[in-house]
Amino acid sequence: PASYQQLFNTQIARVWGPLWTQAEWYGTLIPQHAGELLFFHGYYVSAGYFITGEYRKYQKDDGVFGPVKVRHPRLSGSHSRGRSTGRGGWELVARYAYLDYYDQNTPLSPKGTTSGIRLGQATFGLNWYLADRLRILFNYNYAVPDEPTAGASEAKRLFESLHLLKQRRFGCGRALFSAHGTAQREHSTSAWFADSCNRMSHHLFLHSFG
Repeated sequence: PASYQQLFNTQIARVWGPLWTQAEWYGTLIPQHAGELLFFHGYYVSAGYFITGEYRKYQKDDGVFGPVKVRHPRLSGSHSRGRSTGRGGWELVARYAYLDYYDQNTPLSPKGTTSGIRLGQATFGLNWYLADRLRILFNYNYAVPDEPTAGASEAKRLFESLHLLKQRRFGCGRALFSAHGTAQREHSTSAWFADSCNRMSHHLFLHSFG
């Protein structure tokens, strides 16, 4: 069992006109009561380029990207007054993410097998902004999970999705480093492991482009 975990996170982002880049790293330390220290981590690097000339405005005060303002939206509405309609905004995106959930000090599962996984995933996409708050995403994912008990395998996925964008800020902000621990009641190491996986997976894999 373990009583707490220590989380670490560093982020950086940059914009050059229609080109934007961002990267983020997560790590967690879990000191076990009756075992060695556990360490899991993951990161992603992503970039995008607006073919139609849009850009992500960097908001220095908040350290985040602002929403995209489509130059010539395909659909008109109250948020696009004063702008002529056109083909919408088109954005090319690419991303690589990696998670390392394997540590030799991780306790064995109830079946006596080694727990953990290493996962690398590459994503290539094309985003079509019909309006400031509406876009269609076309993404291709290629993932290579590597499990201690099963070995490496491959997974591919081609999909599209429709996103209704809420009025929110986007992405990672100015370069920062933070470390924070959570002092809670005692949990089993597997519970902390699952919590760490959920936290990092959400940020590294479930975060959509933009």
